[in-house]
Amino acid sequence: TGTYRVNANGGSVRLELGTEGGWFSSPVFIIAETPSSDAWVYADNKLVTPTARDADGDLIFQLPGLIREKTVVEVLFDKQSATAPK
Repeated sequence: TGTYRVNANGGSVRLELGTEGGWFSSPVFIIAETPSSDAWVYADNKLVTPTARDADGDLIFQLPGLIREKTVVEVLFDKQSATAPK
C-alpha cells in the first residue's frame, strides 16, 4: 500500500531506502512506540516536514516523490527539548 509501519527502538529510527535496487513512490511511514512526543525526521540530513500524530500517538510522515537511489531516513526523539537537535 506504500505505507510502512516501524517500531521505534530507543531514541531513534534509522532506515536506508533504495539500497537493493528497488524504488519507492512517495512512501508513508508510521513510527509506533515512540519514546516521546517530540520528534524530528531527516532524509539525507534534510529536515522532513510536515509530520503528524495519529489517534494512537504514532508518528506519521511522507517522503515526497520517487526514491530510486539510496536515501537515509532518520527519526530522532527528545522529550527534554522543544527545539530540533543539531
